[in-house]
Amino acid sequence: MSHRDNLDPLRGLAAAAVVAHHYRAYTGLSLPWISEVGGLLGVQMFFVLSGYLITASAARHDWRTYLVRRACRIYPAYWVALVGVGIFVSGVSYWPLPADWPDRLLNLLALGHLTPAALRHDVLTVSWTLTSEWTWYLSAPLLVALAARCTSRPMGRHFWAVALAVGLLVALGWVWAAQNRLLDPLYAGEMRRAGTDPISDFMRFAFISNAPPAQFVFFLMGAAAHRYEAALSRLPTSILVAAVLLFVVPAVHWNRLLGLAPSPASGIGLTAFLLLLLRAPTVPWRWPHALGEMAYPIYLLHVPVISIVFQRLQWQGTAGLLASLAALLAAAAALHLLVERPMNRFGRRLRVSRSSARAPG
Repeated sequence: MSHRDNLDPLRGLAAAAVVAHHYRAYTGLSLPWISEVGGLLGVQMFFVLSGYLITASAARHDWRTYLVRRACRIYPAYWVALVGVGIFVSGVSYWPLPADWPDRLLNLLALGHLTPAALRHDVLTVSWTLTSEWTWYLSAPLLVALAARCTSRPMGRHFWAVALAVGLLVALGWVWAAQNRLLDPLYAGEMRRAGTDPISDFMRFAFISNAPPAQFVFFLMGAAAHRYEAALSRLPTSILVAAVLLFVVPAVHWNRLLGLAPSPASGIGLTAFLLLLLRAPTVPWRWPHALGEMAYPIYLLHVPVISIVFQRLQWQGTAGLLASLAALLAAAAALHLLVERPMNRFGRRLRVSRSSARAPG
């Protein structure tokens, strides 16, 4: 095992943070600190990690192979979770096609955060983040290609630093404009179509302030960590620990201090945390790695499972907590073993078969 095997436990930790946050939101059960900031930090950690890994994937594969692998990684498990929860939990009818089928299609393609009318159909409540993921997935090959073309120019080796600086300015400007209602006119028509008129403070925060332009900087932080990993590896561990303590632990206070939510400040500390895990010894226990392997199904299914146990079955307290955790792990394991893992393998075989078909002789 290599130090990079710590990335699976990191995925598991990010998923656990989001789950802890939603237990607090839906049941009132709370752990100190992590239940308050877990939704914020868990999602941003996923984005930073995606920036780190996808940059390497986009550079390593041709764009067809890259997109096949991304589609096989994201869509099958998402579709099974979305349609399964929609039919068996939320009572959604997928046939005959409703009048708002374009919105449903966007949600099915994990692009629901493009319009609030599509996001209404998100029975999982967390798939809005996949829109930001796909924004990054489609942008990463273009950025990698552009970086490669710039290498012959004097400033080419600083491409990712410049990209990060631009992403930072865009994120700061976007969130500031959203919070000051300057972006409301761009969304007023779609918000009205979704039944929100005038735009509420909650919808402004949830939909506009957290739109992909505000999140893209976290992916770029991960991409820069990958590009400059050799140089960053020379940073003293104490510097990275200080960055985590300074920017992650008081993440909510940074949002308040800067007057921006989300703010990129926490991304600095999360990137430092990623770098710490990359240089740390491999986590020796098997269960954090197993949890990380199931992080995506856990992320997709945890809100419906919590809702079923605590709201539909009316189980409360410790009994509800234990029952919901057991049900969540069982459902996530089934989705991982029966759908996610086989489809990832299928994507890899599809790449091989296409390469073989192009080979001479």
